[in-house]
Amino acid sequence: MVQLFLLVNRSKGTNMTPQRKAHTKRRTSKKKTVVGWRKNLPQIRFGILALSVAVFALGSVSAQLWAYHNTQFPQVLRDAVMAIVAHQKAGGPVPVTADFNNSQFYNLEETWGITTNSKWLAYYSTRIVPYYLRERVGSGIYPDFIIVRPWLGDESFNLGGRAQCKYDGFKMRDVCIVWINSRYFDDPALMDGRDILEVFVHEMVHIQGGNFTFPERLEEGETWAGWSAILESKTSAATLEVLSAMCNYGDPLACKSFWYQLETLSSRSLRSHLKGDEWAYDLFADIFLRDGRGEQRARKSNRYWFSHEDERNQIIEKYYRSPYEDHLIAYLKYGMALDGGSPTYLGDGEYLLRSVPFDDAQDLLGFWAIWLRLLTH
Repeated sequence: MVQLFLLVNRSKGTNMTPQRKAHTKRRTSKKKTVVGWRKNLPQIRFGILALSVAVFALGSVSAQLWAYHNTQFPQVLRDAVMAIVAHQKAGGPVPVTADFNNSQFYNLEETWGITTNSKWLAYYSTRIVPYYLRERVGSGIYPDFIIVRPWLGDESFNLGGRAQCKYDGFKMRDVCIVWINSRYFDDPALMDGRDILEVFVHEMVHIQGGNFTFPERLEEGETWAGWSAILESKTSAATLEVLSAMCNYGDPLACKSFWYQLETLSSRSLRSHLKGDEWAYDLFADIFLRDGRGEQRARKSNRYWFSHEDERNQIIEKYYRSPYEDHLIAYLKYGMALDGGSPTYLGDGEYLLRSVPFDDAQDLLGFWAIWLRLLTH
């Protein structure tokens, strides 16, 4: 699953005095100055970042070694820089071109036999699912239903998608359904193609089985909450690798979605390391990651989560911090592939359980893969 989520015209007379005209010119000059400052905001931000890195580099070696081994400063610096880099590479929101036929399903002959109210999602699924086999996520299971629908209550704002497979009496997969929140299609605040693709890939990872979905029954001592933390962390990590593979094959939206997700993972990881000092995270995000509209949405979101702080921390842990540190960075630093537990069909009735390497993500990261390794201990 994925967790979500939120001029005055002055009348001008014909008899203006010279003093009034001069005053008007001064106001115009000030306005141009503000516009110019805003125009150079990216350079100012990177200047601040460069200065911070320089100050860190010029510190004493002993102080740096002590901080590296005894504080969270390396992780904070690691995630802050990674979030800024990913933010720049992700670019701005991608206009949504996907169709959404409300509650009406299209003719099955037009959607490759998939029951859906979005042809765009049905078509994209035929491009995405083969990557699950190629990237060792699963054997490439297609959803039987892809449904864009509104959620009720708080889920309308907090839930991006949902997936479920039903099984017949012989424990064979009978039907798989993927639901996507309609807000991605009709709410201007959330209409971003990068988000839609990431949520869609994430939900279809769930139906691949293995450690990406809930087991039919729990073993003694296991809980649904515990399993949710495991499967959502692994699903989010696998989603990042699939997006990077799609990007390496030339899908431009997947490239933007990859960096956008990496920005979210690293920035939420940063927030988790600054727990208790959320004001510092919000200050950082306002300077480097958000525009005016983003700041307004963040304030609105913070007012809601103020009374749901435990739930928020759980979401950050299993959807963002854990997939970022426990899977992506663990692979980059120690070569630990993700144990998906999904069977890959080899033919002739044979299956193979494979682990998921983050080789495509490492390829896209380039130098920044070294950065993540060096500042992780």
